[in-house]
Amino acid sequence: MPRKRKKVPPPGRAGWEDTPQAGFDSGKTDPAMEGQSWATKVTSGGRVVLPAEARTVLGLKDGSGLRIVLEGGQLVLIPYLEVVLRLQEKYRRLVPGDHSLADDLIAARRAEAARD
Repeated sequence: MPRKRKKVPPPGRAGWEDTPQAGFDSGKTDPAMEGQSWATKVTSGGRVVLPAEARTVLGLKDGSGLRIVLEGGQLVLIPYLEVVLRLQEKYRRLVPGDHSLADDLIAARRAEAARD
């Protein structure tokens, strides 16, 4: 079982506000895991092995995509699913109500096909 660490405030977030991740918290990770750390090493070819517990916390499986963000001199790993959810949240306010842009696109494509 990993040792409990004293919670430390996050590093400076210079430039974070302009990224798709700004202000997003999916709430999927266990708050008790915040501030947790794991030891690993950089191996040949720049490979880093993520410990099993860290992969579990982030919901990562073999082949899962990650976005790596340099933030305040630290690397932040963000699962692609989180990136997509953050982008959806960011742009959701631009679509009124329960309106489906996908349905609009499908209707437009069908109308275009019918004209041809």
